[in-house]
Amino acid sequence: MPLMNDPAKAKEHFEAKLAFTTGPMELEHMMRDGEVNVVDVRAAEDYDREHIPGSVNLPRDRWKTHEGVTKDKTNVVLCYSIVCHLAARACVELAAEGYSVMELDGGFKSYKEHKLPTVSTPLSKQLQKSVADLRAMADEIRAGVQRAGNDAKETWAHLEPRIERLEQDAKNGTDAAAGKLRDAAMDLRVALRTLREKVI
Repeated sequence: MPLMNDPAKAKEHFEAKLAFTTGPMELEHMMRDGEVNVVDVRAAEDYDREHIPGSVNLPRDRWKTHEGVTKDKTNVVLCYSIVCHLAARACVELAAEGYSVMELDGGFKSYKEHKLPTVSTPLSKQLQKSVADLRAMADEIRAGVQRAGNDAKETWAHLEPRIERLEQDAKNGTDAAAGKLRDAAMDLRVALRTLREKVI
């Protein structure tokens, strides 16, 4: 005997599917008409590399902030692919806070497969974010210097001017800042390890 689904349950299921999920082409039309707010919950580095134009990035560690989420429109949430459940989890959390949400079927991978437009975060913005991370590391090193005494101050002294120059380069958006950023990050890691050894 062939498998027969209950038509009433099928109707209920697909009505819910239509209400709470959308496909890439439908999303593109809704975005063009200004009907939705697109929330990308992938990691920041993946978002920076490539994302849907006009979307906002809300990685998992920032879900509680609700940054970029709105109560004025439906928030279409996406993650990596059909096998990724980050978007569904984010929708549960956001819906619990009173936000209207939908999930993009197939995630960013499906959107790309439909050859729809994408953009990357400009280098200058990526650098500014990286510089902010470096400054946080610098604060940690400063705290280590205070705990470790005068000997450790030398470890910090040669790094501070480099970080300040890097920060200025990032503000100016120069490509040269990328190499300096890598060098400074490496030096900071070494300095931090040295300070930890002194403190311990």
